[in-house]
Amino acid sequence: MQIMFEKRFLSLAVILLLCACKTALPSGEVVFAYEPATWFEDGYSRLSISPAGDQAIYRGRSSLLLVDLDSGEQVEPAPWDGLPGVLDAVFLPDGKLACYVSSGGKPSWYRQHEAGFEDAGLPSEAFPCWSQDGDKLAYYRSPASKDVHIRAAGEEQVLEFTNDVVALAWSHAGDRLYAMMRDPLGVSEVLEIDPDSQANRIIARGLDGPSFANTLSLDADGTGLFLALVSDRPANPEARHLPEADRDLDIYRLEIATSALELYASGPGDEFDPQVRAGRLYWTNNMVQESIALLPSDGGDCLDLGIAGQLPGWNRDGSILAYTFGGWRIADWALNLDVAQVPIDAEGRVRGKPELLISGFHEDFTPSWSPDGRWMVYHSHRSMAAVPSYGSSGSADDLFLRSALDPSMDEIRLTDFGWEVGHGEWSPDGSEIAFSSWERGGRRGLHQLWVVKIDPQRGVPLYSEKLKLPPGLVDPMWTSWSPSSSEIAVEAAEEDGRRSLWVLRRDGGAARKIHEYAASTYGGLTWTTDAAHIVFAASDGDRMQLFSIGKDGGEVTRLSDDSRNLLHPRASPDGKWIACTRLQWRKEIRALQL
Repeated sequence: MQIMFEKRFLSLAVILLLCACKTALPSGEVVFAYEPATWFEDGYSRLSISPAGDQAIYRGRSSLLLVDLDSGEQVEPAPWDGLPGVLDAVFLPDGKLACYVSSGGKPSWYRQHEAGFEDAGLPSEAFPCWSQDGDKLAYYRSPASKDVHIRAAGEEQVLEFTNDVVALAWSHAGDRLYAMMRDPLGVSEVLEIDPDSQANRIIARGLDGPSFANTLSLDADGTGLFLALVSDRPANPEARHLPEADRDLDIYRLEIATSALELYASGPGDEFDPQVRAGRLYWTNNMVQESIALLPSDGGDCLDLGIAGQLPGWNRDGSILAYTFGGWRIADWALNLDVAQVPIDAEGRVRGKPELLISGFHEDFTPSWSPDGRWMVYHSHRSMAAVPSYGSSGSADDLFLRSALDPSMDEIRLTDFGWEVGHGEWSPDGSEIAFSSWERGGRRGLHQLWVVKIDPQRGVPLYSEKLKLPPGLVDPMWTSWSPSSSEIAVEAAEEDGRRSLWVLRRDGGAARKIHEYAASTYGGLTWTTDAAHIVFAASDGDRMQLFSIGKDGGEVTRLSDDSRNLLHPRASPDGKWIACTRLQWRKEIRALQL
């Protein structure tokens, strides 16, 4: 059990250093704002600014928008609208586009020409970077690529490095290539590379940057690089896992000749993806506000509990409400998620201070209590030591079990085959747990439905089983077990940003599709306490709201009309409340005159 709490005992000096006040800096002018109806998917947002500086491509995981930077309005239709399955797009040096397209199988990059779009001849996982004159192309592969490929004059060379490449940028003359690398401990450095001689020099080392990708952008005279960092020194490894650590990203400028690094722009939230065009510096700003709310079970106004968190869950008598807290910060993606609990009365009032419930290195999600209140099952990426990033080796991705009565007991790992394991749901007799998960060795992004059998006395797993699903139910993303029968409700992904609700028996039989609806995220679902209805989250056009439907289908009842997104419903044991995540993403493009 010690591993679950040891990260809390960092010295006060470390915490104070992390939370030290930053010198007041410009936060930029907001030139575009967007509030997507998504959950974790929009933690990253990227930019590509046109050479003339009049348009921007805003890219989130669930959105691809063309923005007029003078008016701050979205431009429709976008030039890529005629291409099926466009996932990403960037401006080329001549103002045309390169688009990342997933259609007919393997994704590919396509380059725009006068006659239309043609295959760019790039690997599907390439992150391309063109020189200013368009004559040279450099790319690295994602994720975890240690090679830089350079194409020029019809030839391609490969430069090999010891660390992962996370960003590239050409000098204005195209005679130098700048690269940002990240080592296995999560420490970044910036290199200047001569493509002709393949010689390189380190401009800056010991940087604390994001784990997945970054951006390097030259200033107007080519003497400095803009990039996003937490700080100019390596992170304390344990601090990455602390929900309360002040580790948002800011914009820095790196002087190429002298290696001098200065904090350039800062504000609330994550400042990311700097781009210089037409005398201005642009970047994205990501801010998320998430709280736990209660909705009357028959609908009405939300009661926001004023608790910063997500994914609520009730204990068996409804006296405790648990939730995940820590937020979606880019630099330490999901490493900082822990679980807390608060006492709550029948009127939905919080009756005490939050207490830590589940904590350890890496991601922890809210548990589900067994019917007898003896056990808690939860998803975790548990690692035995502090790791630098989400996908670091030594991390689990499975369901874990803990005693709800004896905090001194070690947690029990229930599965060892998981890959993006979902929420665990107990059978009414407490002997089985249903959950969704990708399958290691299977297709990325395709969920399967599983049941793990446990010994209810000892909490040890006995066996696991993948359920045989009926035709049409191909991607079950979320499960909820009926409180009084062997039926399992499932939220499944459909094509074109849609979801469907299914109800099936424990053995996968008697499956019926009861509803289909619009949604672009993991909305979640829950049975009502009387097992007669299913409450789910669906899109009303620009927000996610809560709805109810009978377990056999029929009329859909809208339960909420909130100003923010409502997701992850959980019915209280007394049937009076639906706890949910109340969420607002605020995504902005900001600018500074250079």
